[in-house]
Amino acid sequence: MKIMSYNILEGGNLSKGDRTDLLIDIIRTAGPDILGLNECRGFADDDEARLRLFERELGMTGVLNRSASGNHIAILFRPDLPVVERSGKSVSMQNGYTRITLQTEIGSVAVVATHLHPFASVFRVGEMQIVAARAAAADAAIVMGDMNSVAPGDAEGLELAGAPRTMTTRLRGPGGGIDTDAISVLLNHGYTDLGAKAATPTYPTPVSREKADPIVRLDYMFASAPVAERFRGLEVIGGESGLTASDHLPIVAEIDLPVAGR
Repeated sequence: MKIMSYNILEGGNLSKGDRTDLLIDIIRTAGPDILGLNECRGFADDDEARLRLFERELGMTGVLNRSASGNHIAILFRPDLPVVERSGKSVSMQNGYTRITLQTEIGSVAVVATHLHPFASVFRVGEMQIVAARAAAADAAIVMGDMNSVAPGDAEGLELAGAPRTMTTRLRGPGGGIDTDAISVLLNHGYTDLGAKAATPTYPTPVSREKADPIVRLDYMFASAPVAERFRGLEVIGGESGLTASDHLPIVAEIDLPVAGR
């Protein structure tokens, strides 16, 4: 099973121009079974017409939270998957989360997409605790999204001296050091960081207002132990398309996760 997480920058068609076709082509080429989208601005308008557009173009079914920030979060999935629950919340969170639950051979698996607070490390920690609690309702879980945080292993030796000040300010905690607390919440709950081995940077691309080549990993996928045992690999999709479609690069994980009834 392929699971993909992608921050699509302002819903793919606002101040940075209409990148819809490019985004859909990248996603279609990756071929995910489950897709988490961050920053889905405009997806709730006109009876969720933009969400319906992505569903049609990708042949998937979607569920959307409605965030007060306007940066809604969507999960799309193949319609033949045994999804038994779908929900989304943004109460007490900047952008919230969206969750689906699958029935698999290892029991129920929650897939949670989130986009943590872009400015305050203290808020990110609280939001990640909410996400962890919602994921814990299933037998196992996958948590993915733009965490706006650095993993403890990535912080060692991370050089931000040449990075834009807006980025360095966002990534530092109250004490001035690189904020790793939000990621540590899931690690301390026994989750595996599926991208830790390669630790490939995903942000920013030249499309970002913080114009640069990717220098920091902000996009993550975590799995609880029963799912992590079935993990096969994770890819960060770069190239010319990836660098021009959004300010973040998408990530795709391969997990051997047979669903119930197959």
